[in-house]
Amino acid sequence: MNSTPGQTQTQTQAQTPLTLGVLGGTGATGVFLVQYALDAGHRVTMLVRDPRRVVTPPHPNLTVVQGDVTMDDAVRSVVAGADVVISTLGTRINAPGVTVVQDGVAAVLRHLAPTARFVVVTSSSCHKPIAAKIPFLIRWLVHEILKSTYDDLEYAQELLEASSARWTVVCPPQIAPAPVEVGYTMAVSPAHAPGRGCTTFQDVARSVLRCAEAKDGVDPEFGSLDGKYVDMDSTAVVPSNERWTQLWDSFKQAVKYRALGHESPFAPKKNN
Repeated sequence: MNSTPGQTQTQTQAQTPLTLGVLGGTGATGVFLVQYALDAGHRVTMLVRDPRRVVTPPHPNLTVVQGDVTMDDAVRSVVAGADVVISTLGTRINAPGVTVVQDGVAAVLRHLAPTARFVVVTSSSCHKPIAAKIPFLIRWLVHEILKSTYDDLEYAQELLEASSARWTVVCPPQIAPAPVEVGYTMAVSPAHAPGRGCTTFQDVARSVLRCAEAKDGVDPEFGSLDGKYVDMDSTAVVPSNERWTQLWDSFKQAVKYRALGHESPFAPKKNN
């Protein structure tokens, strides 16, 4: 499936407004997701640690709940009544014990209604059938550099797979800041989405919203998305100078922690 910039595929379909619970709504992907969802007429309840970080303009369909994923009551209030819960959680800190994504997934699973769906963003490097399209050397190098981050994402996926929830995982490649959308492709694993191996936050948000809007979890092109990994990529070169800067900064972080004596600094906790 291909998407042109600025187009959400489901905009052409009759769409019943949804109630969405969002974790990570102030992050780089989340800010676009929340705005796109509101533009599409959905109701959004988002969990934020600091309301001052909310950049989305006030909207009658937007509710902001202050708290974080360790606060059970706050998570419950975001998840309660949601048709679909979306997690775009992540961190730029590649440090020992990073657990933000798995903590968020575990918190949502404790309160998710049996009929509700859960869409989670991880990475194309974290699901073997999708990761297979990445050259081995690059895949190995990126996992070494960002192993703390990827361990967190992979354990979050394990939590989903062990649950009875109706989940869908969206697996983008590297995401780089860019001023515009470039368009995206999608495929359900084990199929691969063709692309450039780098995408934009805007396009990730578009693909995540498409998955969330799938009526009863069924996409008109791909069928049921329940329990599926969705590969996505960009249709054009991302106009960003930050792609390699991101990897270099992460590499320096990894070297720093190893120099401090952390031979294997990437040991996220596992939620019991």
